[in-house]
Amino acid sequence: MDVVKHERPELEQQKDQLVLQLSDYKRQLQDIEAKILKLVSEASEDILDDEELIITLDQSKQTSIAIGERMTEAEKTAEMINENREYYRPVARRGSVLYFVIADLALIDPMYQYSLEFFARLFNRRLEKSAKSEVLEERINILITDVTAAFYGNICRGLFEKDKLLYSFLNAAAILRRSEQITAAKWDFYLRGSTSDFSSFKNEVDYISDALYTKLLGLEEAHSSFQDLAKSFADAGDAATWKKILAADAPTSIPLPPLFEERLTPFQKLMLIRVLRDEKQVYGVKAFVGAELGAGFIESPPFDLEGAADDATNATPVIFVLSPGADPIADLMALARARGMEARLKNLSLGQGQGAIAERMLDQAQKTGDWVCLQNCHLSASWMPELEKLQEKQDEATMHPEYRLWLTSMPSEAFPVPVLQNGIKLTNEPPRGLKANLKRTLGDVSEADWEGCAKPREYKKLLFALAYFHAAILERRKYGAIGWNIPYEWMTADLETSKRQLRMYLDEQEHVPYQALNYLVSETNYGGRVTDDKDVALIKAMLKRCFCADVMNDSYRLSKLDTYYAPPEGPLSDVRAYVEGLPLDEDPEVFGLHPNANIAYEQRIVRDLTATILAMQPRVAGAGGGKTPDELAQDRCREIAARLPAALETEKAHPTTFAVTESG
Repeated sequence: MDVVKHERPELEQQKDQLVLQLSDYKRQLQDIEAKILKLVSEASEDILDDEELIITLDQSKQTSIAIGERMTEAEKTAEMINENREYYRPVARRGSVLYFVIADLALIDPMYQYSLEFFARLFNRRLEKSAKSEVLEERINILITDVTAAFYGNICRGLFEKDKLLYSFLNAAAILRRSEQITAAKWDFYLRGSTSDFSSFKNEVDYISDALYTKLLGLEEAHSSFQDLAKSFADAGDAATWKKILAADAPTSIPLPPLFEERLTPFQKLMLIRVLRDEKQVYGVKAFVGAELGAGFIESPPFDLEGAADDATNATPVIFVLSPGADPIADLMALARARGMEARLKNLSLGQGQGAIAERMLDQAQKTGDWVCLQNCHLSASWMPELEKLQEKQDEATMHPEYRLWLTSMPSEAFPVPVLQNGIKLTNEPPRGLKANLKRTLGDVSEADWEGCAKPREYKKLLFALAYFHAAILERRKYGAIGWNIPYEWMTADLETSKRQLRMYLDEQEHVPYQALNYLVSETNYGGRVTDDKDVALIKAMLKRCFCADVMNDSYRLSKLDTYYAPPEGPLSDVRAYVEGLPLDEDPEVFGLHPNANIAYEQRIVRDLTATILAMQPRVAGAGGGKTPDELAQDRCREIAARLPAALETEKAHPTTFAVTESG
């Protein structure tokens, strides 16, 4: 990391000069020693009679003393410089932690590849763009906060929704593990639980199972902060609180008994939730990440194609990582239109025989400054090595500065790793959660569109109701067969088509045609994908609750819960503020489901989260290893070194072994 070089370039310059000076001083001392040895070896039998030797020895002594003094001063200066450089070590350390988390993401999905060069480029950009401060401590804190947030935003835009919270959690855990606030033993307990045998202990708490009681004893063994935890469950005063936590839908929102509320750290509270309510672990992870990194790290950043385009260069491609139902081409065309590149955007869907055409398009665009979009790279696996060669051979200096390459691909191991590592990756999935979906939909609405309809009140109410309907049918999918009999892949295009039809009918019709709008949206736009008869009935019923005359009443609710309604007519900023205040995790009753519908969903999410984290951990032989990755690597190095043959010694070798041959 170039932290000191950027922040205090004069220190780096002094350090470099000192290295050269010390090297020169050592060379001078070696030259003096060599000269003395040469004179001594050539001297006569009586050294005291050799005047030249005596003079040389005297001069060498003076020179050596002078050089020694200069070396001492230089070493003191070097020590002072290193002390000043050490102030910036926390920033470099944070960068190191973040990089290794990012490097491990490739274990989750083959498309999550990032090079060290990409990381260093982004890191140095944040050093330049972050807020300045003359106070060193403030500047260090600013850099650490800015770098952490910037990497979260940049990396998250290329992750699938299922992995974004995991990435936040890995960042928070890695930072605390690096500072040893989370020890190897605590981390191992969180992932794998206790391996100790507590069968000799008797469960004295009547409202918990023997298995849970054993886990409580394991927590007590894992860290002293959990001391007397089992006794607290048996305590009459604390029992009421523990019973609430064991029964609550949101156990992380209930304060622990005072002793443990004050004593436990956020990670230790997560360990406790893992033991008490494993199916609610995701809520615990969010609470932990929010406490350690901030609330911004538990919400998905918005889809930011503009930001990705700004970061791209003529040598850095933008890669859309596709998922079922996602189609970024409409967004790309809108961006090209906004930047005056619509006529210069060249699209090609890859497949059999399209490789040669793609090569000609790339060659031409690099000269003219056009944009090229190569779609469905995963369908042209045989041509991917050629794409890699083309990217490696390109010269940024000779290409047109306006040239841009856009690639789309489903996750595929055939996609060239060097292109992935140096490209800007984007996913375009619907965000997870009703609130996040509404934020994204309303974030794409412009002020002109919001205020431009001939029937402003009706349009604003119905547009919000449509956004709510779109989010609700997408979120029902997470409940599996309880939500929809078939998991349909609705797209943003369905929403956009419905928005345009809503605007057209309101502008052209004297009255709001609720029946026509219900038919178009629920049976044509969205319903065209629905094949199951029960699902057809459900989607009609859900839209009918949103597209009805009652929605114009400010007291009308879009669900059984009072939280969700179409806000009163007003500016777009007020509606966005209302959405910002919605719960991060919605109740199943929002979708007309029983609260128990969450059980299977939460269990699946927790199972996937835990399995993914475990798959990313180094393999440890034995149950009680508890070794860090560095220790495991060192052990491996020692094993390899032990198998290597001993170094050859010329003195013990055969005369011909090290003999110089005719060829040298």
